[in-house]
Amino acid sequence: STNIPSQAANAFWLPNSAFAYLIEIPNCSSVFSPKLALQYRVPFGELWDFLKSGMDVQLFDGTVVTASQVHELKSHKLLIVGDCGSGYSRPDGSWILQRDGIDTMIHEATYANALNWQAQKYGHTTSGQAGKRAKRLRAQRLIITHFSSRYDDESENGVQMLLDEAKAEFGSQNAFAAYDGMFVDL
Repeated sequence: STNIPSQAANAFWLPNSAFAYLIEIPNCSSVFSPKLALQYRVPFGELWDFLKSGMDVQLFDGTVVTASQVHELKSHKLLIVGDCGSGYSRPDGSWILQRDGIDTMIHEATYANALNWQAQKYGHTTSGQAGKRAKRLRAQRLIITHFSSRYDDESENGVQMLLDEAKAEFGSQNAFAAYDGMFVDL
C-alpha cells in the first residue's frame, strides 16, 4: 500500500456545500524517459522497448544501461468530486480549472443529461457534466459514481447509458462506472 503524505491531500469546499479532494501521491510510478535514453546514447528501436519493459540493455560499445537509469518517477493526481450541483459549473471558470494534469478523476454523476434540471435542483451533476469537466481538466481517466437509484444495470437506460454520456463528453474511452467493491490501480 502507498503511504500518502498528509500535506499531499487538499480538501476544497465549493459553493452549495459541494466538496472535492485533490490527492497527489508523489513518486508512485516510473515512466520511461526518451530524453534520458538519448542522454545515455541508447539508439531508438528495440533497445528502447527492452528498457520500457524494465529490462537492462547492453550497448554496442559494451556499456550497460539499466532500466532505472532511463525511468523517471511520476506522481499521481487523484481528484475526487462529490455532490457539486450548479455552483461547480460557474461560467467564470471556478477553482477547478486551475487544477489541470489530473491522472484519475472520480466524479459524481447522479443523473442523465436529460434530467439536468433535476440535477441542479438537488445539488448534483449529470454524467455529461462529469465528462465535460474531466475533459476540461485534461484528466487521463474518469470514474463516475453516485448514481440515482433509477439507473440500474439491467435496463437499456441504466448505468451504461450514464457511462456512454460521460464518454461522449469526455472524448475518451478511458472512462468507467464505479461499482460497490471496485478497486482502482493508480
